[in-house]
Amino acid sequence: FRVFLLPNKSELRNSPCEGWTEMQICEEATVHWDAAQKSVILKEGVMETEGGAYGYFNDSLLLSGWGVLEISAGYGGIAQEDETTFFLAGYLEGFLTAGQMFSHYSNMYPQLIKDEKVLNPLKNFLSKQDQWAREQVRLRRNSDPLWKHLGLILAQLDGLHAGAAQWAKSKHREVGSNMLIK
Repeated sequence: FRVFLLPNKSELRNSPCEGWTEMQICEEATVHWDAAQKSVILKEGVMETEGGAYGYFNDSLLLSGWGVLEISAGYGGIAQEDETTFFLAGYLEGFLTAGQMFSHYSNMYPQLIKDEKVLNPLKNFLSKQDQWAREQVRLRRNSDPLWKHLGLILAQLDGLHAGAAQWAKSKHREVGSNMLIK
């Protein structure tokens, strides 16, 4: 994370995070798709407009009650499939907001799950719904715009999971089996 203290005007950078106070944490990042390796290249601390997706997250929860996430995707210099664009946008969202996800999970899980026995049926239900939706997308995405768009949403969700997992790995945090129910 990059913490921005409010500098004097001569030290301000050209950044969406400029001018933020010490109570706010702002993280910028860019992701690129490496088609040859079929992998994401993450660059923290920069917003490169030629990237597959770029953006920032202002973790201003303690000041305003909200965090601010802004991501731009699909504007880079390299043409890519829509699914890749949505995956990269989700990846960046997951990476930038994973800290909030972990905090929310840690705070809410003990409040909502009083009996572990309810979790397995919930996981089974969600897994079956996910499998069914992905099968419908596979069968119908080329003939029905509804399923094409659901496929894009699922690509973004897959990216969100992958980005949050990468954040956890980079911070040496373990993603519990219940953390990102899929």
